[in-house]
Amino acid sequence: MKRLYSLDLIRGVAIVGVVILHSLLRWTETSRILSGQEQPSSFILFVGLFFTMAGIFFIVSGIVNAFAMYKRVSTHRNTLKEILFGAFVTGSWLIFLNYVYRIFLSIGFDDIERSPPGIIVGALRTGSLVLPSPEKIIGPGALLLIGSAVILVVGVLAILFRGGGHGKVRRDYMVLGLVGATVLLATPFVRTALVPMVSEAIANQNYLVAFSLGYLAADLMPIFPYLGYGFFGAILGIALACGEAFRKIRGYTALFGFSWFIFGLVGFLVNRGTSSSQSLRPDIIGWCFIRYMNLGLFTLLVLIGLVVLDFAPHERKEKLIKLSTPLRRFGTISLTVFCLEGIMAEFLEMIANLMFPGWNNELGYVALFGVVSVFIWWFLLKHWERKNFIGSLEWQITKIAEKLSGKKSTKLNVKDL
Repeated sequence: MKRLYSLDLIRGVAIVGVVILHSLLRWTETSRILSGQEQPSSFILFVGLFFTMAGIFFIVSGIVNAFAMYKRVSTHRNTLKEILFGAFVTGSWLIFLNYVYRIFLSIGFDDIERSPPGIIVGALRTGSLVLPSPEKIIGPGALLLIGSAVILVVGVLAILFRGGGHGKVRRDYMVLGLVGATVLLATPFVRTALVPMVSEAIANQNYLVAFSLGYLAADLMPIFPYLGYGFFGAILGIALACGEAFRKIRGYTALFGFSWFIFGLVGFLVNRGTSSSQSLRPDIIGWCFIRYMNLGLFTLLVLIGLVVLDFAPHERKEKLIKLSTPLRRFGTISLTVFCLEGIMAEFLEMIANLMFPGWNNELGYVALFGVVSVFIWWFLLKHWERKNFIGSLEWQITKIAEKLSGKKSTKLNVKDL
């Protein structure tokens, strides 16, 4: 198996979810709900707590990197040094883009003072210069953490794969599982200890300390527990690459996913009685249990994708690959969509404001706004594909990697779509 089509599909579903979820931030009631001034409906609470899609990218990243790394090492296509260098370049590129995004492209919230958008998005929204706050810049974002996870997960894999260690898969599973579980289970203790210290450092404008501690335990996107997602994903990536029987993979993955989901759900419900449960910003322990639930849910989604697409009977697989092309197109170019969807949405909102004043007072119209945004991206990506996505962020990192390594990259092969 050369390519896992289901992972492109899952990334596509996730980035479509991100576009729609970000559209909900344009609802006029969003700021009041996030600040606790108004209680969210059960639907908003359900979506906000359980379907933020960032975590799935860590799992997929772990699977993809481990799968490709095992294949390359086992066939002697690349040395560990070359693979580490490639991971460092990719991770560094994502970390760089994190700050470009947060300074210039971040969508922010409807409340400009509370959560200012990036400079470009802010200029389009207000017609004036809106500078991001220091807290906004130093806070760890999704791209910073995914880039860090790429470097760290591949680094651990390189240690395990030394001297033919890629053949010791049982040992590798155990080590990766222990590291992943340690990160997940340590998260409540790390956050309990560090979150107050981060808040104090920001209040005292000690931004270096705030960044250092916030990287581990910031409010929304800390490395704990998401790094653990990447290590668990790496186990699945190795299992798929080394030829484990899929029946075995399916059973263990289902058990893993259901176990974390149930553990998180039970913990969340037990903790609910002693916390401000009707909030999109639950207490530290509640937040951790939601992340455990997310890990289980996302793992099961990955498993469903593998069963339905990659391991389907040949004839059905070919049909499904063709049918899933629009979503897999989103998955192939998900980084570009993530970074630029805010600008696209601002132009669309300008048109909506002219044609339908007050549209964002109604949640139904806001959801429709998200659907229209997805359709516009679908149209653009369909035509951009004909040009091999030239100029996209994925295309740029592919060219950088080719230039530095001197080898042709197949990461952005539109023929596979």
